[in-house]
Amino acid sequence: MLSAGPLFLLSASLLVLYSALTSLEEKRQERFILKKFRAGLDDLVTKVFLGLQKNIRHIIRHTIKLTWYYSLHSALKAVLTLLVGTYDRLEGMFIQNRERARSLRAEKKAILKEINHLTVISEHKASMALTFNQKKKLRAKKLERE
Repeated sequence: MLSAGPLFLLSASLLVLYSALTSLEEKRQERFILKKFRAGLDDLVTKVFLGLQKNIRHIIRHTIKLTWYYSLHSALKAVLTLLVGTYDRLEGMFIQNRERARSLRAEKKAILKEINHLTVISEHKASMALTFNQKKKLRAKKLERE
């Protein structure tokens, strides 16, 4: 096995050789070593990159769409909660109103059972009736006129 010094020199020289080779290939716009293999690797990397890019775009769009739907759902849920509360309050008011109307109808029936127009007339007649002395005076006046 190689020690650290020679291993470092070997690695450094391979790196310099590789960078010189790639810069030469880049200047001439063609590859010198393993042309088909490296072209296949380039195609594979391109396909993987495009697939990842497509999936990431899809996930981002889907996430944004879901966020929009959840926001809309939350707003609609708040409106529904408000409507339910309002409906409950109105229903309570309607129930109180209905009970009050029933009690008023029952009172009215009780009053009408006790007092009809004939009893009102008789009570009025009794309250307006003349005393015995007033009747005497009224008779006397009538007799005087005749």
